[in-house]
Amino acid sequence: MSYPTKLYYKYRPLYSDRRHKTPHEFTKSIIKSSELYYATPNTFNDPFDCNLKLHTDDSTDKEWIDYIDSMIVQYPQNKKKLVTVKRKKSWGRVGAIGENTAKSIYEDSSVLCLSKRPDSIPMFSYYADDHYGIAIELQFSDIEVPCGIPYGDLSDPSNLYERTIIFRDVEYPLTIPELNYHRLYGSEKLLTNLIFSKFKEWNHEDEFRIFRRNMAESSVKFPQKMLTRIIFGSRTGQDEIDLVKTWLSARTNPVILAKIEPSKKDFSLNIVDFENYTP
Repeated sequence: MSYPTKLYYKYRPLYSDRRHKTPHEFTKSIIKSSELYYATPNTFNDPFDCNLKLHTDDSTDKEWIDYIDSMIVQYPQNKKKLVTVKRKKSWGRVGAIGENTAKSIYEDSSVLCLSKRPDSIPMFSYYADDHYGIAIELQFSDIEVPCGIPYGDLSDPSNLYERTIIFRDVEYPLTIPELNYHRLYGSEKLLTNLIFSKFKEWNHEDEFRIFRRNMAESSVKFPQKMLTRIIFGSRTGQDEIDLVKTWLSARTNPVILAKIEPSKKDFSLNIVDFENYTP
C-alpha cells in the first residue's frame, strides 16, 4: 500500500510586534527548531469551534435502554445500579453523560490546524499579519503525521498512532450537526461532529486538522525535510526575507522561498518561487 505525501500550510505572522520588528517566537520555532504547537481547543477564535455540546435532550426510551445495556456489559461492577435505572427509567440518575464526554474531549486534548490552500487572501489577512507574514509549506503522508507519536506497525492498522491520533479534513455543514449522544455513541461521527465541524463561512480555509486525544497542548518536533517551502506575503520585503534566512541557517535541508504577487487579472494570489535556499 502506498502513502503519498500531501502539502499543507501554516499561515503565520513574522512579528509579534511589527512596528518594532520583534520576531514571533512561535513562528521562529517552526522554522528554526522544527517545532509545531498543538493548542487546546478552548483557545480557538470561533465560539462554536470545538465548543459544541453533546446532549440527551430528545433521546427515546429505547435509546436509553440500549445505552444502559451497553454500559452493563462494559461495567459489570455497576450492573445492579444500572438495572435499577433501566427498570425505573430514571435516566436523570445516569448524569450529564453527553456534557461530560464533550468536556473531557475538549479539555484533555490538543489540535493542530493546517490549511490545504497556499494562496488564501483572507488567511494571509488574519493569520499572517495582513500579508506581512508567511505561509509555511509542510509535506507529509498519512504515516508521517507530525504528532509526537510514531505511526506504529503497518501490519496492524487497528493500533496506528497508538489509537490516539485522528486527522482529516474539516467539514463545513450548513447547520449544526447531530449532537445527540446516544445517536453518536460508538461511532466516529462523535469526534467528527465535535472536532472536525465548523460553520460553513469558514470553508475558504480548506482546513486539515490533527487531533490528539488525551494529550495536552505542547510543542512537537518534526523532521526537517517536512518543511519544503516558505511563501512570503505580498507586503513582505527584504528585511522579512533576511529574517527568515537567519532562522533557516540552522537547518540542513534546502527550502524553496516564494513570494505572493497579487494577480492583475482577478482577485487571486500568484505564488512565484524566487530561490532554492540551501543553508
